[in-house]
Amino acid sequence: MENVICGFIELNSELVKISSVEDLKAFAARLGSAFTELTIQDYEHLCSKMQGEYKADDCGVLYSKDGRKVFFAPITTNEYLIRSGVIAIAKYAFNWHCYRSGGILYTNNRYTYEKNITKLLIPDSVIAIGSEAFSYNTAIKNIIVSHKLEYIGQKAFTGCKMMTGFILPSTVKYIETEAFDGCWNAFKELTIPVSVRHIGSHAFKGCITLEKVIFSGPVDKIGSGIFESCDKLSEIVVPKDCIEQFREQLPFYSEIITENA
Repeated sequence: MENVICGFIELNSELVKISSVEDLKAFAARLGSAFTELTIQDYEHLCSKMQGEYKADDCGVLYSKDGRKVFFAPITTNEYLIRSGVIAIAKYAFNWHCYRSGGILYTNNRYTYEKNITKLLIPDSVIAIGSEAFSYNTAIKNIIVSHKLEYIGQKAFTGCKMMTGFILPSTVKYIETEAFDGCWNAFKELTIPVSVRHIGSHAFKGCITLEKVIFSGPVDKIGSGIFESCDKLSEIVVPKDCIEQFREQLPFYSEIITENA
């Protein structure tokens, strides 16, 4: 049966008739990347916590039935590789203060599950990490992150004080509020990729080993206190012609902001 499309789409007060797949493709071409680009809300929805049916692997890690999301990971092994094809790590998935009972996910700051995982490999299929996905997981030390990651949710790695050598991939667009707050050892030199558009408040607060930050390009929005309590931070390098913009965005660090040679 031939696919039939019948309808109208409003674009800048202009009604565009869509009556075929070709019409839809032509409309998408007019919009360019804006037609398919995800919003922050889209990423948050993608990382929503456990819903619907799921399946468990041999380690007890729960995946969505379609295999595109990690729901919950009560891992006691030292090393774990997330399955290829996963696109999102859900809220609380590796959070040390979450547990599952009767199919329901609970959070309790007094509850501690014995997790021994120290190394996690995230495949390149993953584009989003949800809010508090790893927060307060003080066992994990090494995360090999997806090279196609686009979104890091609020408090995603808060309190992961043993994590070291985290590298932001060149695809990241959004780093939400308190994403790396209290990651004591995660960074010594931090490069913010040119792809980054938004950094939430206190994103790197308390990264006490951080000494140098390199911005590869301008950032549309930078929240307050992103480097608060980073006492060793002594140098922030920004692109040429962007120094005044960054001094406005980071007023408390204006004296250590320099242009890239």
